[in-house]
Amino acid sequence: MMPWTDRASLDADASGLASLARERFREFGFCDPAGSCPVGTAPVLTVTGQAAALFRVEVREGAHDGVGLGPQAMEAARVALAAVRRELGGLRPGRAAAGLTPSLRQVWDPSGGAVVEGASLGLSTALAAASWLLELPVPATVAASAQVGPDGRLSPVEGLPAKLALLEGWAPRVERLLVARGQALPEVRGRAEVIAVGDLWEGLVATWPHLDRGGLEDLLLAREDGPALARRLFGLAVRGSPQVLAWGGVRRLAGRLRPRMEGEAAWQAEVVEAIAARHDADNGVPLPLPDLSGLPWGLRLELRAQELQHLADQATGA
Repeated sequence: MMPWTDRASLDADASGLASLARERFREFGFCDPAGSCPVGTAPVLTVTGQAAALFRVEVREGAHDGVGLGPQAMEAARVALAAVRRELGGLRPGRAAAGLTPSLRQVWDPSGGAVVEGASLGLSTALAAASWLLELPVPATVAASAQVGPDGRLSPVEGLPAKLALLEGWAPRVERLLVARGQALPEVRGRAEVIAVGDLWEGLVATWPHLDRGGLEDLLLAREDGPALARRLFGLAVRGSPQVLAWGGVRRLAGRLRPRMEGEAAWQAEVVEAIAARHDADNGVPLPLPDLSGLPWGLRLELRAQELQHLADQATGA
């Protein structure tokens, strides 16, 4: 239990205990005016009864210690990690090869609880995972409180008024709180702007706006092997359905990758661009399907299915 009511009262205390507490708080960028957040971390807000608590979720490879997670919180973190790894992990397998696991570190918990319950840490866990995979720190000005579903859609959570009050007192850097679209909002919200987002991709863009302006493509093209990236995008477009990256992002990435490639990798990028364009409501990009006889039987069937869908969408104007 800490004797201070907010960061201002902590800063005004000249005692040795307060000095130690301030030093500890500097580890957490969102709690210190001059702080920054390490890659793979994000703030977590929880409420037990009427008491709100502040933690930091850390996502990295392998097992690591931290505050205990109750069954609902552990499942929420697992679902959020799976949603991010499904596509972003596939695009950067070197960062996710050993598997990612979350842990929590206590920042401020007036209840003294040792186990975190509830599903509201989902979006924070997803942001921390995306931060690790993309090697982008979550800005110290951003916090989140929403549940992430298996399809990447976000759901409202409880305790928002207490969480906003906690940010007001203990996280001076936080200027934006991301919540699920449809979240009930209190009349008094404090200084933090509450931003409603519908799915995980919107949450990523609200956290790192440059990702929706070519930033994600720039990052992947600079850090990943081109032919390997073309193969991964090809598998995603032909066999999968991106729910985090979204088809618009796949199309832009493939379009920028294609002129840099040769041979099979260039063809794969061209196929990806056409499939993504169709899913992005543009049927005018032709699907390049030359002689497929040299391809495995299963892949030929998948590509013919894509061709039929392409023709059907063109015929119906879908």
